[in-house]
Amino acid sequence: MTADEREPCILAGPEGLVVIYVDDILIASSREGFAKKIHELLNSVVPTKVTGFVHPSKGGQLKFVGRIIKRLPHEPQLFISVEPTYLDSTFKDYQIGSNWRTKSAGVEQPGESKPLSTEAHAKYRRPLGKLAWLSQTRDDLHIMVCILSTGQSAPNERHERALRQVLRWLFHDGLVCLTFPSDHEIGNEDYLLIGYCDASHAPMRSTKRKGISGAVIIFCNCLIKSFARHQTAVSLSTCESELFGIQAVIQELLGLRQLVLRLVESLGGIVVNFQRG
Repeated sequence: MTADEREPCILAGPEGLVVIYVDDILIASSREGFAKKIHELLNSVVPTKVTGFVHPSKGGQLKFVGRIIKRLPHEPQLFISVEPTYLDSTFKDYQIGSNWRTKSAGVEQPGESKPLSTEAHAKYRRPLGKLAWLSQTRDDLHIMVCILSTGQSAPNERHERALRQVLRWLFHDGLVCLTFPSDHEIGNEDYLLIGYCDASHAPMRSTKRKGISGAVIIFCNCLIKSFARHQTAVSLSTCESELFGIQAVIQELLGLRQLVLRLVESLGGIVVNFQRG
């Protein structure tokens, strides 16, 4: 097994794949003995423990970098999500629960945008980090996190109310999993890496007329990455904003292309095509 030059935490070889992040290690292989061998080698150097195991037919569950990876018995799909209690502390901080309507701060008045106090400012920043982490498995949150982040340095009451609305929605719609099909379900001889992008030209005054680029990247019919981010420069037209969006997704595709080709070369046996939608 060898490490990738661009992603040294990823080691790949004909027998499987090893992903390392700080003190978490994920081993993926079609051979059960390969995972046991890697664990024995690691355990001979530093004490390690197995926190979970996912079997192709028996199923199972494991936790890696805060993500729950799960497979049901005799089911080919993999499900990835976060702990159901991940946002509980945030709900508690903002007193959001089944009776949140009785604890609402009231109706917003036009033009009301007083700066938050130092304590409320610190309180506002904490859930932003949690939502940004959650958006890696909840792609529908990217644009919300992008907009809420505009008030990260100096939030006002409008930012806080918008945050509360997002949290209230998540309280009733938080348990969402990403589903990854098996190779048998994909059914294509060629594995495609495809990117789709769009952009919004100066949608809000608070962004100082900067547009927002958004994109989704799909590999093997699986959504592997998406983003919504503010553009670094002010675009003069909708067409120019669209060009910034295209540039952003191409940069992501080029980086992922190098990684995919490296893994394909190590694992062997599949053909990869690259398309931009």
